[in-house]
Amino acid sequence: MSLETICYKRNYLIKVIAKIDFLFPNEILLKSLKKSVTKVISKHFPIPEPRKSIAHELKITKEDVEQKRKEGMEWHFFGKDREKEIVITPTSLLVVYLKYSKFEDLFDEFLEISEVFLNEYEEIQANRLGLRYINDIRFSEQSIIDWSQYINNSLLCLLNFEIDKERLIRIFHNIEFNYDDYLLRFQFGIHNSDYPALIKQNSFILDYDAYYNGLIESADIKGQLKKFHDKIQELFEFSITEGLRKKLNE
Repeated sequence: MSLETICYKRNYLIKVIAKIDFLFPNEILLKSLKKSVTKVISKHFPIPEPRKSIAHELKITKEDVEQKRKEGMEWHFFGKDREKEIVITPTSLLVVYLKYSKFEDLFDEFLEISEVFLNEYEEIQANRLGLRYINDIRFSEQSIIDWSQYINNSLLCLLNFEIDKERLIRIFHNIEFNYDDYLLRFQFGIHNSDYPALIKQNSFILDYDAYYNGLIESADIKGQLKKFHDKIQELFEFSITEGLRKKLNE
C-alpha cells in the first residue's frame, strides 16, 4: 500500500503545528492586522480573541543599561469549536490543530493564510518553516502493557533494560535527521506525565518535527510542507505495527 492511499479512521494526535518564523520582528503587528488578512483568517478561524502582550527589551552599551517595556497585541483566532487556533505575533505566524482529520485541511488553510499574509506584509521575510505532529498513543488498561504489540521493536530497545525496571520514571529518545534541504527531529518514548513519580499510565509519544531554517519565499512553502508531511508519514508508518494499525481503523 502506498503512503498516499493510507487514511485511518482515527488518530492519537494531540497537536499538529505549522509555523513560520520571521527574520526580524515587525512592530506594526503589535498594533493591528490588515483587514485583508483578518478576512481570510476568519473564513477558517471565525472566533477572534486578541490578547495584550508585554515584551521587555534590554539594551546594553558602554555607558548604560536600558530596559524598554513594549506593550501590544497578539492576534489569536479560533475555529468554531475551538478545535484549532492561529496566532500572529511580531515574530511568527502559528497554526495549531487540537483535533485533526487530514493533512489536506491544514495544507489548504495554512497556504491560503500565509500567502495573503506575506503578500500584504511585503517587508516581512519568512526565515523558518516548520511542521510538527505529536502523537500520544494512550490506552486505559490498568496494568503496564507490552508496547511491542503496537510500536516497532527498533524503538523499544531501552524498554528491555532489566535493572530496576519497575523504578523507571521516564524513557525518552531524540533522533535528528538532515535531508539536505530540511531537518527533522524525532522524539519518542514514555514521557510520563506524572514525572518524577513512577510510570502509571500507558502512554507512548511519537513526536515528529520537520523544519527548514533559512529565507523562504511564499511560493516555496507549498512544496516544502508537502515534503515535511510525506517524510513524517513515512516515519510514522515505520514506527508502528499492524497491532496499532488495527486500532487506528477501529
